[in-house]
Amino acid sequence: MLSSCILFSMACRLCGGLTHPLTVTKKPLRAYSCCSACAYTQVDEQYLPGAEAEKMRYLLHDNDAGDSGYSEWLQEFIDLAVLPFAKPPSRILDFGSGPVPYMGNMLAKLGFAVSMFDPFFAPSTAWEKEKFDLILMHEVFEHLVEPGITLKRLLPHCSPGGRMCIRTRLLPVHPERFDAWWYRSDLTHVGFIARETISYIASFFNLEPEYENGKDIIVFKTAGTGLG
Repeated sequence: MLSSCILFSMACRLCGGLTHPLTVTKKPLRAYSCCSACAYTQVDEQYLPGAEAEKMRYLLHDNDAGDSGYSEWLQEFIDLAVLPFAKPPSRILDFGSGPVPYMGNMLAKLGFAVSMFDPFFAPSTAWEKEKFDLILMHEVFEHLVEPGITLKRLLPHCSPGGRMCIRTRLLPVHPERFDAWWYRSDLTHVGFIARETISYIASFFNLEPEYENGKDIIVFKTAGTGLG
C-alpha cells in the first residue's frame, strides 16, 4: 500500500490545490494522490516516466488505421466531438498527434485545415503563431505531466467560440475501483479526470462544457462568438 505511507500533501498539477493520498494494492504499485479541490488524480512525481521511456512506450502502441476497430474508434470521436461543432475547412490543431497522425490525416481528407503537434514526433511550434476553431487532445490528457500549464498554453490559440475536444477515460465513479482500473496500467498514464473535474476546468478556464458522453469524450466551448 504505497500511498498509505505518504504523510504530506502534494500540489495538484491541474489546479494547484492540496491533494490527499490514494492507496493502491494492485500492480502497477505506484503512489497516487487526489485533489480535494478539482478531483484530479495524479501519479506522484517519483513515478513519472522519463522522456526516453515515454517515447519508447508510444512507439510500442499498436495503432493501425487499417484495423477496422481502431479506425471506427477514431471515427466515433470525429462524429461526436468534431463534426457537430465545425465543418471543413475549419482550422484544427491535433495536439499530441503521435508517431503516426491517423486522426489528423482522417480530418485532412474531410477537408479540414489540420496542424499537428507532438513533443516527440512533430515538435514544430509553428502552431503557437496561429488560432484554431478546434483543438483536439485525443487520448492525450492522461499523459500530461502538467495539465494546468498545458491548458493555459493551448487556450489562447483557440478562437472565440471555438472548442477544446478531449478524449480520455473518466475515473471510475466508485473510488475503490481505481485500484484495479485497467486504464492506469499504462505507465505513461499519469493523471486522470473525474466528472467533477470537468466542472472545475470549465469554471477555472472560463469554458462551457458543451458535450460529454459520460465515458471518455468532453467538448468545451470557449467564450465569445464563433462557429455556433
